[in-house]
Amino acid sequence: MLLNLRDKLQGVLGEAAGWIKAPDSGPNALQAAVIVLRSYGQVVFAAHAVSGLFLLIALATISRSTVWFSLVGIAAASLSAYAFRAERSFIRQGIFGFNGALLGIFWSWYFTVSIVSVLLLVVMAVIVYLVQSFLMNKLSLGRFNLPVMSLPSVIVLIASLLIVYWLVYNAWLIPASAIYRMGGYAAEPLIPMEGVLKSLLPGLPLPRHVVAWLLIFTGILICSRISAFAAALGALSGYAITRMLPATTGVLYTSDLFIGFNAIPVSIGLLGVFLVANGPAFFFTFAGLVVCSVFWLLLIQLFGLLNFPFLTLPFNLTILAVLITLKKMNSPPAGLYPVPLEVITTPEQIILWHKNNILPRAAVKTPETVAQLLLHPSRLFRPSREEINAVQVLVDGAEKIAVLSGAGTSTESGIPDFRGHYNFWRKFGAEDFTYQNFLNREDVRARYWAMERQFYAMILRARVNPTHQAAKWLDDQNRLSCIVTQNVDGLFQKAGVNPEKVIEIHGTEHQVRCLNCGAIGNRQDIETMFPAGIYIPYCYACYGWLKPATVLMGEELDKVLFESALSKILSSDLLIIMGTSLQVDPVASIPALAWKKGIPIIIINSTPTPQNHLSKLFIHCPTGKFFRKFLRQVEKRR
Repeated sequence: MLLNLRDKLQGVLGEAAGWIKAPDSGPNALQAAVIVLRSYGQVVFAAHAVSGLFLLIALATISRSTVWFSLVGIAAASLSAYAFRAERSFIRQGIFGFNGALLGIFWSWYFTVSIVSVLLLVVMAVIVYLVQSFLMNKLSLGRFNLPVMSLPSVIVLIASLLIVYWLVYNAWLIPASAIYRMGGYAAEPLIPMEGVLKSLLPGLPLPRHVVAWLLIFTGILICSRISAFAAALGALSGYAITRMLPATTGVLYTSDLFIGFNAIPVSIGLLGVFLVANGPAFFFTFAGLVVCSVFWLLLIQLFGLLNFPFLTLPFNLTILAVLITLKKMNSPPAGLYPVPLEVITTPEQIILWHKNNILPRAAVKTPETVAQLLLHPSRLFRPSREEINAVQVLVDGAEKIAVLSGAGTSTESGIPDFRGHYNFWRKFGAEDFTYQNFLNREDVRARYWAMERQFYAMILRARVNPTHQAAKWLDDQNRLSCIVTQNVDGLFQKAGVNPEKVIEIHGTEHQVRCLNCGAIGNRQDIETMFPAGIYIPYCYACYGWLKPATVLMGEELDKVLFESALSKILSSDLLIIMGTSLQVDPVASIPALAWKKGIPIIIINSTPTPQNHLSKLFIHCPTGKFFRKFLRQVEKRR
């Protein structure tokens, strides 16, 4: 038994020694450094290594013990996450490390550096990971979709202080002098920048830790200008609030901790991280800061009686109260949009996500497209009446019309284009989503399903647009031979097109397939797995992994299905190609085959394609815009 235990321990330690190195990654030391710095960055909602570096330097200008303890906390929490096989992408983003960093920062306020304090910190950092993992499973990854934030480090620190004072002093209450130590002890900086600044500017009154504040602000600014603005707003508002709060025993503790660890995080969180940054969120942030100050005063009264430190609890309670209230409302106040945890990045990227999924997405103007519009201003008014009439003539003269559609037909419905200027997929590392990686790597399966849940929700919200309505009109006219679509959203069927005429060569999101037994199931049937904490769905029959019934990169198309689609296209007397760039085989080969058979081709797309020369008519216009005007003209002809 002892030998087995030793072997298991050696196995875990062996894995931990190479915990960061993926098959395609760089050196371990570099990867470890990036994770450490991202963990620091996550403390200020900036998962950026450079932002974390600025925070680390800022801590070094305040206290050397804070630096050492926070590094130990990050290492212990992150290694624990790896040893317990937590989600690798979470580890690499510093999601687990940042609570270890916070525990180390808090630890330096109450303990001096010694072998005993470091060993105790390591144990508590492991517990921080366990607490965070438990809370994430219950709050974040389940049906609540609520952030854990810094709750684990606060809970574990309070428990640590209680244990230490009970063991050492046989006392259940922590002395008040220990609670307010943060404002009462002289820290020894690792980098004495503040002393240098005072010597350069003698006689000039400087705020406490001014260099550290400037470094932290710079780190936030590097990651996000919106977050930097929110941090400045939180600092100024927090300072004003502390001037108005009633005096307490720990007035220095109140001022430093309220501004740095509560007011600023609340402001950043409500103005761009947990809510989409916009005008209403800006004004709502002030209400959040008021709520935070109320929690602060209540905790002073409650925890002051017990001599417990409450650290970042006001921030955590404020964010949770706001998000729970908004999620409970059937319709949140106008302009306030809670952000799902799966898509949280920088406020700027969240704004793009919000526009892409909730609002119709405008075409991105690049220097090239602007230059083309200046050279050809008529494109602003496309489609022209002549173009609509030309399409109408070709449609009227055809009896069997085949349609080949791509992602551009659904972007107006809110479905992101994989090759679009704003790439929804990039934030999930979709370049890893190959068929082989899905089969062999659990982290890819987990990330894929996290992305897929968001994508499937978009599909369920999506509405048919004029392109789909035009296909329904062709079907009603008995002129539609088939629709061969690369889309997986089922919007043509939703528009009322005969499902037997729709050939989905890349599969469908509305079904799932077992990779073991091959069984096909309804996508909606597995929704109950996610609230139950199952994030990589499995087959009810054989417990094999499930995958949406779509084609991943590196996965072969169904040859029989493709041959059937090609046969129907080549037996038609008109081919309408719309919303596809025709850059990926085998679909890119279809126009040439149709052209050789003498089938007239119409291409409607927002950008030119390599096959334009084969078309009888190319219309440089988004498909939705074209068919909106086309259907209007059809109505007028009735």
